[in-house]
Amino acid sequence: MTTHSKRFRQIMLAVLAAPLVALAAPDDDPGLPPYPVLRYDDSDLSRGIDAAVALDGGSVLFAGRIFDASGPASWGWTLKADGGGRRIWEKELGKKARNASFAAASAAGSGALLVGTVNEEVGALGHSSAWIVSMAADGRVQWDKSLSFGQLTQAHAVAPTLNGAFLVAGTVRRPARDDQAWVARVDPTGQVALQKTLDTPKDFVFDAFAGMDDGSFLLAGHVFPDSGVEMRGWIARFGADGKPQWSHTLAARESGVAALEVAADGSIALAIGRRDQPLQLMRLNAAGETLQAPVKIGLCKVPALWRQRNGQLRLAGVTCASGKGQAAVGLIADLAHPERLQAIEAIAGAEVTQLVPLPERDAIGVLGKREDGDKTSSVFVSRPLR
Repeated sequence: MTTHSKRFRQIMLAVLAAPLVALAAPDDDPGLPPYPVLRYDDSDLSRGIDAAVALDGGSVLFAGRIFDASGPASWGWTLKADGGGRRIWEKELGKKARNASFAAASAAGSGALLVGTVNEEVGALGHSSAWIVSMAADGRVQWDKSLSFGQLTQAHAVAPTLNGAFLVAGTVRRPARDDQAWVARVDPTGQVALQKTLDTPKDFVFDAFAGMDDGSFLLAGHVFPDSGVEMRGWIARFGADGKPQWSHTLAARESGVAALEVAADGSIALAIGRRDQPLQLMRLNAAGETLQAPVKIGLCKVPALWRQRNGQLRLAGVTCASGKGQAAVGLIADLAHPERLQAIEAIAGAEVTQLVPLPERDAIGVLGKREDGDKTSSVFVSRPLR
């Protein structure tokens, strides 16, 4: 081959290779290092992430609070990042004169709906309200409002409905000093169509919440039957009007409901267990009857249970074999075969604090906390699901 021919061949190979490099999105590279969503230390202001949700376009919204170490004040905080954890924008919400924080978030078109709790006065105890904030894709607040069912009202969860509205759920402290659940249905403009306390057992503790396609919803938690000390999981279905349809106290002892999701056929999947013990997976039909008895799985904490775009349910979590600084994430892609646990790369040297399903990308986001001396970083990376 002549020198000219060799040079021509080298040029053509370089040209042909270039599009392949351009098409390889860095966020889909399994070897991509985690991006620091935020760093904080022992300075006067610190940030905490309490919720994360995937948005349209593959971005992720993180929400939580900023708390002032020099005083009792805290206020809401959100950060939008791309699928790899690179910052797009960051916003502070709520007045510093109010104790405020976010507990959950849901995608709302190209924006998000955030729910949490706000105290009207710094240091005031027993006067909290539920806080609901609608945010646009660029971080603008479209509207916000508070709801109260009593002195200690807190919002814990939010779920979208098929007609574009949202179900917000939380608890309020009863006179007997235990918690009662409540639900509100809020439309995209902030109008409240339903605001109702729910029939929940004595000593009820809120764990999980999910909406069903017909407008009804599921509420799960744990209770202490007969005023005992032994914890049992509890789940109930309520109609779109908030009236109870059925409820069950689960047989598994010392277990709460760690995660809950509804399949496209209306069946219900539950991950039940207690801290740092192997979780159990069970399934119910829409009437609350057992489809699959509880079976132990190789996951112990930080469970994420979600519905894929094709209607299939998936379950991921930190495996029981994980140790400090070497967390391993496992995936059950088919709930009918929970013994088939697939390994997903986590974040080296970090404690996994939350898993964020990214259905649009067929990936999962891993949020972790990494310590370096007196400084701590929350780091995030997406991992493809094979």
